[in-house]
Amino acid sequence: MKMISIIIVNYNGKKFLKRLFSSIYSQTFKDFEIIFVDNESKDDSVSFVSQNYSETKIVRLKNLGFGTGCNAGAREAEGKYLVFLNEDMYLPEDFLEKIMAFRANLDKNSNKKIGGVSCKLINFDSDPEKVRKNYGASIDLFGFPTKGNNP
Repeated sequence: MKMISIIIVNYNGKKFLKRLFSSIYSQTFKDFEIIFVDNESKDDSVSFVSQNYSETKIVRLKNLGFGTGCNAGAREAEGKYLVFLNEDMYLPEDFLEKIMAFRANLDKNSNKKIGGVSCKLINFDSDPEKVRKNYGASIDLFGFPTKGNNP
């Protein structure tokens, strides 16, 4: 069993997949599996993944949206923690390491339980080091967007 299941929900995102998979495989934290959920792509995304990343679990679905894809990936996951990604994302090399360190620190220093963690979202070709810290949004207890500073 892997510690993290990375679930990629894809729809016609073949042009982004090489960059995404490269960023996943360059992670400093290596205890993960990858589940690729395809929502009826017409751009050969599935064959690209199966030919280039053969250890990836592939799930094919009728396109019922991102949430349905996330749920299908979660059902296939064996990891203790789930990371949901769009196909047009890429990750800094210490992304998984930082998430796991945050979780460990929280476990050690708090009695609060966390149901989800989010990252800083920036425009695709932006330099993450040059984007202000609170770029993006926060959500409240019920998942509704709010204004506020994000860590």
